[in-house]
Amino acid sequence: CCSVAYITSAMGLIVGDAVSCLRGSLDHLAYALTLVAGGTLNERANFPVIGVDNGSGRKSFNLAVNGITEHAVPIIKSLQPYHSGDAYKSTKLWQLHRLWNIDKHRRIPFHAQVTKTQIGCPADMLPFVGRSDDGSVMRFPLAAKDQLQFNPTVDTTIYFGDESEGISVTYADLDDMYKFVRNDVMPRFKSFF
Repeated sequence: CCSVAYITSAMGLIVGDAVSCLRGSLDHLAYALTLVAGGTLNERANFPVIGVDNGSGRKSFNLAVNGITEHAVPIIKSLQPYHSGDAYKSTKLWQLHRLWNIDKHRRIPFHAQVTKTQIGCPADMLPFVGRSDDGSVMRFPLAAKDQLQFNPTVDTTIYFGDESEGISVTYADLDDMYKFVRNDVMPRFKSFF
């Protein structure tokens, strides 16, 4: 009981910390781009994440990049989720931004889902399945004993976020977000430093 509560609490905090650090690195980059040649110091500069290219989105973008050297602004613009059209919510940058926003106000929710359990048995000897409050019980005919392939696999996936809030990602997605920032975003700005 106590260890499960600790793991649950710790997991939400660890994922939130990782998301905040990763998203924060983009804002640190934006601020640093105000300090390089052609930039103008602006402590409010940040790395914008815009999902929809409309008047409001363009205004938010322009406020965020105010002071950033003009040569870096097209690079930031090229990374914006709105380039994916209606699929902007599936971009790594948007997902990172959304999780970060959730974490600022509360812990990132998560849940696990068991997606696959397989037990091989002959088609003419199907098991009896009984259900209880604690799960299920499978009973096979004794005659099927030698024909069973009892090597069950259980695949558990942990999802972070909440579909009702427009975000639900796996650990692999979190890893992809990290790799996107590390390998695709940051190197584009190397020449400014």
